[in-house]
Amino acid sequence: MIKLDRDTDLVIKGPCVIRINSGKISVNGIVLIEGQLDIHENDTFTLTSMDVSSLDSNCEILSKYPTLGWHKIINDLDGRIIILGKQNSGKTYLSNMLLNMHGGKIIDADVGQSSLFLPTFVSISSRQVEKKLKLSERAYESIEFFGDITPLTNPRLHISLIDKLYNMNKDEKNLVIDADGWINGFSALKHKLELIYRLDPDYILVFNEKILSDLPIEIRRKVKIIKPFPLDVNRNIKTRKMYRKNKYRSYFSKSLLVDVDIREILGSPLSKNLLFAWGEEVQLIDEQPCQGYYIEREEIIGLIVGLLHKGKIAGAGLIKQVDEVNQKVTIQSPITAFDGVILGSIALNNDYDERRVKIKRCL
Repeated sequence: MIKLDRDTDLVIKGPCVIRINSGKISVNGIVLIEGQLDIHENDTFTLTSMDVSSLDSNCEILSKYPTLGWHKIINDLDGRIIILGKQNSGKTYLSNMLLNMHGGKIIDADVGQSSLFLPTFVSISSRQVEKKLKLSERAYESIEFFGDITPLTNPRLHISLIDKLYNMNKDEKNLVIDADGWINGFSALKHKLELIYRLDPDYILVFNEKILSDLPIEIRRKVKIIKPFPLDVNRNIKTRKMYRKNKYRSYFSKSLLVDVDIREILGSPLSKNLLFAWGEEVQLIDEQPCQGYYIEREEIIGLIVGLLHKGKIAGAGLIKQVDEVNQKVTIQSPITAFDGVILGSIALNNDYDERRVKIKRCL
């Protein structure tokens, strides 16, 4: 039996079961007075005692400390909220907690560690009454294709896609924006300021005072400081790459191959290894003399693309073959009904490892 004083945070790891004997607890905004909570994920969660509580559990206990107070801070917050913080600060966990407590929708703007859909996409959740332990358990309603795993490559496009989803849901009472973890440096500050000014949220939740000190005075009145999650959850670069890899594998594992007219994607073929697109020649081989642009054929294979259907992003695809002779491109995707393709800048090999792709101008 586990006994907890009021206002205590207990960090646990599943999979496991929690049975409430007495008192009142909250796990990610899911409040329990009696009964049990089944945690199926091999992941970390914070259990907060809202009263003197007694419970039985087979969860692994990682830590115990006086509550960070997340539940109390966001209890009275609703409306339009942007969450800012570095990687691993707890942004996504807090975002999902807000939805569990107040309802509404969430814009998942973290293109590198997407929860609702795939990396390289910005997405918005559908409105659901049922509470969820993790954001990744929620269904998405709409997606937009950014094409990269960091907003650093095109900050304005990233903000425009967020703004598009935001305005499509302008009548939504509660809307949470889970921003990316790019917060260091002048360019990151400009990106976050433009996002704030464009969306004009009711509240801005930040995970450290350094972010607050960088914000203009007129914005600070909207800011609430959140204590970051204090434990190292080992989301290092290798772990984050593996997370994306597993997301790709899960999505593309049940794909079909679809042939598309090459002119709809890469331009008009002039000959083998030579296309005409964007008013210029594009070589599929790095060879001199070279005019216009070039990209190695092997670089295109595995490129992530956004698939359009009737003007909306319908899903993701991978370029698997380029055939100039038969004027077709083969795309792998679980989506078979699409009428347009947007090229990204991240490609995957057969084991779903990432590499960056760039079309280069001939010198």
